[in-house]
Amino acid sequence: MSPLLKNQASILIRSHSWYWPGDILTFLDRNGRLTTHRLLGMFPRNGKLYCLTRPDRHLHPDAAVPSSHILGKVVGGECHAEAIHIPWTVRWLCLKRFALHILRHLLRQ
Repeated sequence: MSPLLKNQASILIRSHSWYWPGDILTFLDRNGRLTTHRLLGMFPRNGKLYCLTRPDRHLHPDAAVPSSHILGKVVGGECHAEAIHIPWTVRWLCLKRFALHILRHLLRQ
């Protein structure tokens, strides 16, 4: 998530009942490691809610993360102000990336 968050940075996260596209979330990945990436969107699958995340400098999203694995979103610590106060342009870009990912997935079926 560089340059907003450096590797091994100390961050403050807070759990919320809902997260918005563009929020930077900390979660347990499928290998049980703590990971902090940007939320693109959320979707239901088999009665559960999943989150699609992606590091800012990668082209492809991570594997879908069950919402139960989300620990919280970045609200402070050793990070750039834009990691906390997400610009609307970034939120719209995340929504666009999420929609394109879902569309590609639907077209493959």
